[in-house]
Formats: sequence, structure tokens, C-alpha cells
Amino acid sequence: MKTLEGVVVSTKMLKTVVVSVTRKTVHPLYKKLLKRNKKYKVDTAGFEVAVGDRVRISKTRPISKEKHYKIMETLESHKDKKTAIIETQKKSESQKRSTPVGVSKKSSASVVSRRRK
Repeated sequence: MKTLEGVVVSTKMLKTVVVSVTRKTVHPLYKKLLKRNKKYKVDTAGFEVAVGDRVRISKTRPISKEKHYKIMETLESHKDKKTAIIETQKKSESQKRSTPVGVSKKSSASVVSRRRK
């Protein structure tokens, strides 16, 4: 069976999601790496997925006119990404707060006062 990995792009249909699969190929003449995307309509088969989730899909018998793949597993959830991003933002904010507040304000105020004169 052919298995692919991709990112869920759309969940607007019933029991069907659109998964974008990215592959890299080498240009035959210039030897440059090229990114190529292809979208597949995939049967969810009881999986709860959201836009942005990384999933593994595999080829099956034709389910409908354009649907020939099923989700095998969810590799990375979009919710996990959101919580990780929020945590890193909180850490960076706490590091910014640890710097003395008055130092940056005084330096910027003195530059502004110099320009006015």
C-alpha cells in the first residue's frame, strides 16, 4: 500500500478532509531542489482531525469519485503546536520582563529629546 504524510488543509466536507502532501524533487538540468504540493481528498474513518494536523494517509479502494485514501494515524496535532507556541511566547515575555524597564525607556526618551532640539 502507498502511504504518504501531509497536512490537513480543509475540513469543510462530511467524513472527508483535504490533505496537502509536499514532496521534494531535483530539477533534471539545474539540480535545484523543488517543492511540489498535491492535494488529496481523504476519508476520515472516525478520526477527529483539524486544519493544521499532520497525518499519515494510505491508498485504499475508491470510496467516491475523488476519494481514494484513508487516514491511518495522526502524527502531530495542531492543538499541540498551539500550546507549544503559546508556551514559547510566555517564556520570551518573561525574559523581556526580567530586563530593567527604566533603562530602555530612558535611552529612547533621551534620543527623542535630542531630535527635538
